[in-house]
Amino acid sequence: MIISAWHIVKAARQVLGYAVAVGLLDTNPAKAIPNPEPKRTEVLPFGTLAEVEAVVAELLPHYRALPLHVRRVVVGGNTRPYGKPAGALRVVPLSAGARGA
Repeated sequence: MIISAWHIVKAARQVLGYAVAVGLLDTNPAKAIPNPEPKRTEVLPFGTLAEVEAVVAELLPHYRALPLHVRRVVVGGNTRPYGKPAGALRVVPLSAGARGA
């Protein structure tokens, strides 16, 4: 996971919110800091189906279907490049053999 300023401010808000809850602070000073969530973008790790199939060949048999799943979904009549919540994008570590493929 990439740590960004948004993550740092979010964590500070949580810690300071706890300090308010247990009576160590009267107010949470981090709430005054604007912290818009960064926009998520589609990750396109492969250019062709042949590249996906090369990775599939390197995976253990019970994981081989995972890279072949469709990434686009239809939500409310609109096609999206990710699952229903924008947070559905995930980074999955690959073995050295799969990365080489």
